[in-house]
Amino acid sequence: MAQKTLVIIPGWNGHRQTWANFVSFAEKKCPTICLELPCFGLTPCPATIWGVEEYADFVLKELEKISGEIILLGHSFGGQVACYLAYKHPEKITRLVLTGAAAIRQPLPVYKRGVLWLVKKIKKMNGEKSIRPLRPVVYRLLGATDYLYSSGIKREIFRRVTTQDLTALLSQITTPTLILWGKKDNFVPIELGKRINQLIPNSQLIIYPKQKHGLHLTCPEQVLRDINKFYVLAD
Repeated sequence: MAQKTLVIIPGWNGHRQTWANFVSFAEKKCPTICLELPCFGLTPCPATIWGVEEYADFVLKELEKISGEIILLGHSFGGQVACYLAYKHPEKITRLVLTGAAAIRQPLPVYKRGVLWLVKKIKKMNGEKSIRPLRPVVYRLLGATDYLYSSGIKREIFRRVTTQDLTALLSQITTPTLILWGKKDNFVPIELGKRINQLIPNSQLIIYPKQKHGLHLTCPEQVLRDINKFYVLAD
């Protein structure tokens, strides 16, 4: 039997340390690798503004170093990258696992557009300095704290990837896919998990009724049990 390797693509600001506990459980089942994407952990940002495509190319190069079967686990932004990679290079992935995947990027709801309109109005009337104290509150209302705490090219990358919607590609993913989602996810709503499940043909969805976004942090052993049922990790 070919060796199976679980490869993790963390979400935005995720890195090996944030996944260390999960990896410690996963390694009991099969070899496990947590990648660190450029701009996160110990990996510096790229020199240019990357989008999902460039991040997928980065992951592809890492996968090419691995022999045997690959179970690719993408969380949040990492799930967005994983979906693109599965669409573009299905031959590289044996199974796909998505947790809280940000593959569908929806337009801002009316109330968030209203907040932005109000901020722009205040800025126009009173100048740039008038809105500086408001920024932390505004970004929290918009659910964009990652943008608030990013700067330079990392902020520009965030701006780019959050406008890249993969809805049109999902129906073309042929890799067997397991979708895991917290019902109380307040970053990527459960409705989007259900939509991803509808669009990816060979997929199944498991909903965790009491969980939020970071399943790898709050219930790592349950996540691994479900992955192991989906695709036995240890021969």
